[in-house]
Amino acid sequence: MSRRKLLVRLNNSYEAVLKLLLFAKQGRLVLSEFHLKSDDGELSAELVVEGPPEKIDWFAKKASGSPLVIECKSLE
Repeated sequence: MSRRKLLVRLNNSYEAVLKLLLFAKQGRLVLSEFHLKSDDGELSAELVVEGPPEKIDWFAKKASGSPLVIECKSLE
C-alpha cells in the first residue's frame, strides 16, 4: 500500500468535485485527507490517497485527462 499527496486544480463546479471522487472510487483508493478551497473562480483540492502505486498513477492520469480538471500533480 502506497500513500501520495496530490494537488488537483478543478473547474469551479460541483460536477468537477464529484468526478474527482468518482475516480477515487473507481480506482478503489482510500482518501485519507481531502481539503477543498476556492480561489479566483477555480477550485483546488489537496488530497492524500492510499492504495497500490499503479492505481494511484491511474487516478492521476484519469484526473489529468478529464476536461473538468485543469491540473493534477504530485506534491511528494
